[in-house]
Amino acid sequence: MGSRRGILWFRNDLRIHDNEALVEIMRTVDEIIPIYVFDERQFTGHRFESIPKIFQTRALFLIESVQNLRDNLEKLGSKLIVRVGIPEEVIFDLANEYKTTWTFCNRERTLEEVSVQDSLEEKLWSIGQEIHYSRGKMLHYTQDLPFPISHTPDKFANFRKETERIVPIRPPLDSPISIKPLELEIEEGNIPLMSDLGWSDDFKNNQFHGGENEGLKILKQKLKEIEDKSSKQLQISPWLANGSLSPKFVYQEVQTLGKSSKKVVKELNKNLYLRDYHRLISKKNHKQLFDEHGFGNQEINDQKWDIEILKQWINGQTENDYVNACMKELYTYGYISHQQRRIVAYYLIQELKIHWLLGAAYFESVLLDYDPCSNYSNWQRITGISVDQKGEQPVNFESLDQLLDPESEFRSKWATCAIDFAYI
Repeated sequence: MGSRRGILWFRNDLRIHDNEALVEIMRTVDEIIPIYVFDERQFTGHRFESIPKIFQTRALFLIESVQNLRDNLEKLGSKLIVRVGIPEEVIFDLANEYKTTWTFCNRERTLEEVSVQDSLEEKLWSIGQEIHYSRGKMLHYTQDLPFPISHTPDKFANFRKETERIVPIRPPLDSPISIKPLELEIEEGNIPLMSDLGWSDDFKNNQFHGGENEGLKILKQKLKEIEDKSSKQLQISPWLANGSLSPKFVYQEVQTLGKSSKKVVKELNKNLYLRDYHRLISKKNHKQLFDEHGFGNQEINDQKWDIEILKQWINGQTENDYVNACMKELYTYGYISHQQRRIVAYYLIQELKIHWLLGAAYFESVLLDYDPCSNYSNWQRITGISVDQKGEQPVNFESLDQLLDPESEFRSKWATCAIDFAYI
């Protein structure tokens, strides 16, 4: 009997540690073809004909993450095949040419991603092959939950009450010590440069760098800062978003903090549970996640579709200096705090009266930690069209500057920074 060969399709699980698809394929086949495909549609496509799906901040972070994944696979004796194209076509051609048995990958839950995996699955069926799905983005395994996805509680407080004290979090899966070398002669392919994806090779981000190794380093550093009382925030969401860090691994590490950090641990756990809630509630209401009326199916009467005003907000050219500083930092690094996101989102909707979908699309383009479920759910919450509105109060912009930046340090830092989002 000949050896069994399988494709390991990396998606939003760009790591070696706690990677279920990697563990499962090693148990199942004799020879593994690991691959990552840069979906060309993500780099040429736009939201609402104006906003690029992926801005330079996200593009660079992804390139760095894929490079680190390739490096780590090589240390284990394997390779990472890299292509730029249409994933469902590239992987089907690979499966057909090399007569594989299965394709292993992480299952996605939102519209475009589901369309890609469904298309690939249909193509593979035509040649007698199948997709073996795994999970990697959630803290919980859905089969461990005390309810089916269709019965996910609408309120986050209820979701947390029904899970946190009842459902144990499984320990992370062990990382492989080695992977059998790929004996096939397959061109590895170059990881694209920024210019290959439509951006400048000169762009650098001196605050965030992609990849599993960086994510693990930052996690360790932030946990130490919390232990030392010099910080209360992890700020690891960029690495969680593209799967460079496992949520189960992060949860496990957070629990090692001492009793003196009990309140911080509780808040960090809450944020990890919130990620799962957004994913499950989005799956439950998948048709409404990107709908202008939201999960609550509510009418919106006072929001304009004005691209010029949107550009002023993006470029930090509004009448509020604190909002302007936040937007310039977001443009530069692809990251601002949750509180700052809430503030700029409220300003766009409450003060500028611009449609929430335009703001959500810009966040999708630029945020390093973009996740469709969390992003669009949070914008619905701000707009008041979600199923869970508890705790959301509009921002008082008159007192904002003095409350958050009394010495004007933050506003001064960004005051002379001029940006021009020229891709809209």
